[in-house]
Order: sequence, then structure tokens, then C-alpha cells
Amino acid sequence: MFNVSPLKVNELASILEITPPVISRRLKTKDESVVKSNNRIVGITPEGIEEYFRSCGQDHIYRTFFAVVSSVCGGTQKSSSSLALMASARRITSRQRKGGAVILIDTDSQSSSTETLIGAPIPEGNPVLVDYLEGKCQLKDILSPVGAPSENMWVIGSNLNNIFLEKHISSPSQIKNSMKKVFDALIQHFGEGIKVFVDTAPQLSNCVSSALAGLSMLQQEGISVAHLLPNRGDSFSISGNVYSITERDELLKTFNLPEIPTTIFLSCYDARLKVSVEIMKKLLENKILEKHLSPVVIRYCSAVAQANLSKTSIYSGKTTTASEDYTQLMLYILGFEATVKGNV
Repeated sequence: MFNVSPLKVNELASILEITPPVISRRLKTKDESVVKSNNRIVGITPEGIEEYFRSCGQDHIYRTFFAVVSSVCGGTQKSSSSLALMASARRITSRQRKGGAVILIDTDSQSSSTETLIGAPIPEGNPVLVDYLEGKCQLKDILSPVGAPSENMWVIGSNLNNIFLEKHISSPSQIKNSMKKVFDALIQHFGEGIKVFVDTAPQLSNCVSSALAGLSMLQQEGISVAHLLPNRGDSFSISGNVYSITERDELLKTFNLPEIPTTIFLSCYDARLKVSVEIMKKLLENKILEKHLSPVVIRYCSAVAQANLSKTSIYSGKTTTASEDYTQLMLYILGFEATVKGNV
């Protein structure tokens, strides 16, 4: 089961760069905001975290937010990153308020994210994204809860039928508007303040193009957006990031749409390996990529592979470098102002 444990006091202390006792004293009388064991605070609920962050002047991170995670290369931990960022957003966003939903849209017909979140691809014969875009069903018909409904996590799941997305999203008008239709419907259904992550197939597809055009149009409406590009740490992945950005910019230029915020991050950085350091240098030397490079990297951690095998989140057990790094990356992307200076 895709479990997401609450943020721990020491994690919040690290984020805010203060000592754990300061946080514990502040939360001591707020039983509804904490998780206790033997009268000790062992975690802080998403509701408690949102209240705490808002009191620190971080209201802006709770605006409506959409992110597209894409790569033209396989093996970049694109789906793993989509799932980790979704879980990270769940840990800091209230489940109970209107607009508190966290949603992942799986557009990949291989359905790996769907399988992790709900145990299996959407059953054959049940509607998926392509059916919604073709007008064969309503939005609620393609939404599946992740875990208990009270967790307010959802997936627009996938199966092999989504291979026909390319056939449906084919004309310029469809490329420009198809995914924007989905984005608008999610805001209308769940309310403003939602966090949405789009996991894409590893290719330059019409569906990816449509999602990126949708991001640009959302940005014109004042909504926070991000295009996230994981890099696994090799020259082929670097070339793939260059293609992704140049093709995307050409697409947006064609539709007369503005640029969108972009974050490139190393998804498996191992400082012990000379090649990792060399790849970081190459990224910094690349004029197209360096201005988008995140100061936060995802350090190599076996917890990611273990979470994938057990179909759960990296936040289901003890704190690891991966859980720390994805929390920092999520806060960096959202524009958290108190800290997040990077980890490399």
C-alpha cells in the first residue's frame, strides 16, 4: 500500500534551521496537529505542517500547483520522482480543506505509477484518460483514491488503452487544449490549492506537448507551474534534457505561449563516483541547461528501489537521504523561502 508517514519534528527543524525543542514547545498544546506515541510527538500531521508554514509567512506555497515530469530517456527515475514529489506534497498540505487534494495523472500506457499507487493498472474496460478526452466519460469516472479517501490523494490511472492518446491528441488544436481541459476540470472538481503531478511516457509525444502547453496557459492565469526534468547522470540524459527544452520552447513559440519555470535535477547523484561529479560539471557548463539546474540533487539511496518493489512511498518508513532530498526538492520547486539552499 502507498503509505505516507507524517513529517517528523527533526525533519521540520532541519527545514526551518531551528532546534527540535523549539518546534515541540510550540506544538505541545496542539494535539490535533501532532501524532503522539507514549505522550511524545513523533510526527506532525499535514494539517499541522500547513498551519505552521502559513504562520511562517509561506502562504504562497499553498497556491494551486501543476507540475509535468518528463524525460525522453528511460531510467531517469521519472515515475519514481513523480511519486516521491506527490507524497512529499501530501505531507505538507492539509488533507481536510477544500483544495487540499494531491493528484497524480499517469499518462504512460505502461502504468507503473498507477500500479504503485493502487496496486494494478486500471482494469481493461474501465475508462482512462483517453476516454475522458474523447468525451466517453466524466472526470469522476477516471479518478481513483490512493489509500483511504480521508488521505485526499488521487490518481487518474492508466492502462494500455492510453496508447491511443497519441491518436486522439493529433491536431494543433488538440495539442494545445486537450490537457488544459483536464487541468481545468481538476480545479473545478477539487477547488483551488490542489497539487497535481503529471507522469509522462519517456518520449517527445503529443501528450507531453499538450501537458506543457496546458502549463503555460495555467501560468497565464496566475497558477504556479513547473516543468521537471530528472537527469540520471550521463551524457545521453543531458542530451535528452536539451532536446526536451528546445522542443518545448519551439512548441510554446508556435502557440505564442510564454516560457514556463523549469527545474532540472540529478535523480541519482553519488558523490563517491567521479562520473557524478563530471556530469554535474557538464550540466553547469551547458548554456541551455545550467540556468535551470536545481541546487538540490537526489542522492543515491536504495530506499527508492525498495519503495518501488514494495509499491509504497519513500515516506513509509524511517528517514533516508532520498526522503530528505525529495522534501527539499519539493519545497524548492514551490518557492519555500526560509531555507532550501541545496545539498550539493
